[in-house]
Amino acid sequence: MLRNFGQCSNLNLFPITMDNIINKFVEIINGSTELVRATIPDELQEYREVKDEKVIVSLCKVIHIQVKRMYHNYKCGQSWNVFANDIDNTIKLMKRKKEIMEKIDSNTITAEDVQLIIKRASFNCIDLPLNK
Repeated sequence: MLRNFGQCSNLNLFPITMDNIINKFVEIINGSTELVRATIPDELQEYREVKDEKVIVSLCKVIHIQVKRMYHNYKCGQSWNVFANDIDNTIKLMKRKKEIMEKIDSNTITAEDVQLIIKRASFNCIDLPLNK
């Protein structure tokens, strides 16, 4: 079964969409470091999750992060996709969920917040080198 989550707006805490959140994250990532570049591809990517012992395939937006210059153990050209659904789930599970959503809503989210959310949403695979 293929479901379309183009908007990925299952975050009903505030009247802000996942599109706005991931656009803001990309803006902060690109403005905070020259070591990586973040983009949002036009096409939706397949997202798989297990619910009730069944694999459900849906479509979702992603933040594509690519290393521009080598740092730590990351090589130039290495890239990852961070799914909007994973970012959404990470924010929902955070203890500071309300504070983070208020920062996003008031446009005061920091590079440190984005770094933490991306790290958790990528299951600790991506440690962004953002200037705080």
